[in-house]
Amino acid sequence: MFTVAGWVNQRQNHAMDCLLEENKILLEQLAGKPRPFTDSKRKRFAVKAAEIGRKELDR
Repeated sequence: MFTVAGWVNQRQNHAMDCLLEENKILLEQLAGKPRPFTDSKRKRFAVKAAEIGRKELDR
C-alpha cells in the first residue's frame, strides 16, 4: 500500500513541477508583448512534461 501511495505522490509532484514551469514561462511572457514560446522555453516545458508522460498531459 505504501509503495502505491509513494508512486502516486511522485506522479503528483512531477505534474506540479510541470505546471509550475509552464506558469513561470507564461508569467515571463506577461512582462512584455505576448508571443509564442521560444525554443528554449519549449524545451524547458518538454523536460518537465516528459517526466509526466503524454497520457497524463492529455487528461
